[in-house]
Amino acid sequence: MAGRVRRAMAQPLSVTGRQCWPPEDLGGPPLARDDDVTPPLWFIPIQYRICSTSA
Repeated sequence: MAGRVRRAMAQPLSVTGRQCWPPEDLGGPPLARDDDVTPPLWFIPIQYRICSTSA
């Protein structure tokens, strides 16, 4: 799933009336397992920076 999100975020963004910069993948912590739930789940919190200016 993380790969799908990264591919989707690699596409140009458009917002009416704004000029968008390309999303910046800031990464995040490594893949982790949450053993506090049953069944255990894996998660990876990926952070992005998305900026725009008025056109």
